[in-house]
Amino acid sequence: MSIVRSNGLGQFQQDNATPHASRVATKWLQEHSYDFRHFHWAPKSPEMNIIEDIRDAFLHAVENRSPPPRTPMDFWTALKGE
Repeated sequence: MSIVRSNGLGQFQQDNATPHASRVATKWLQEHSYDFRHFHWAPKSPEMNIIEDIRDAFLHAVENRSPPPRTPMDFWTALKGE
């Protein structure tokens, strides 16, 4: 994750395909869960578009900023920062 995000924090999308949900993969994800945010999906879900989850994660991060953005430009700057 440090390669993808300079702060080492990122998001991981698990599609729960059979090989990705194996005991070995599941154990690795649990052992490394502090390295990234893990989006959970229903097993073998046909819906793999994560845009709504990504949007929610960005909005949550921006809303938790101190001080919160007050203008559209402040919001845009905070969003780009996240």
